[in-house]
Amino acid sequence: MGRDIFLIAMSVFIGSLFIAISVPLNLKRVPPNKWYGLRIPATLSNETVWYDANAWMAKDMLKLGVLVIIAGVVLHFTPIPLWGRVLVWAGIVEGGVIAVLIRSWRYANNLLKMQQQEGKRGQTS
Repeated sequence: MGRDIFLIAMSVFIGSLFIAISVPLNLKRVPPNKWYGLRIPATLSNETVWYDANAWMAKDMLKLGVLVIIAGVVLHFTPIPLWGRVLVWAGIVEGGVIAVLIRSWRYANNLLKMQQQEGKRGQTS
């Protein structure tokens, strides 16, 4: 019985963690720091990009958290051995994290480019 509940417990824990981490970022309450948020050159070089890119990422993280929980529950009821269900679930989690990071990185870089272009236009006016 304990093994049967493992996947649901992990899904709820990891999914809830993603959701909890995303809320302050989405509300733009996390200032640039050493530990928490999307820490890439674009976000660290511009405070506006930091807040906007982290809010963007948080929306994706929230969706991923919900998906992780749903996937764990659905997989729990599939007739696949536990190791197979865990493998599929881990693929969803890892693939989701990679997708969130790639989308957020691109978004942050685009935001920084737009900020820099607006700055150049403002200097020539």
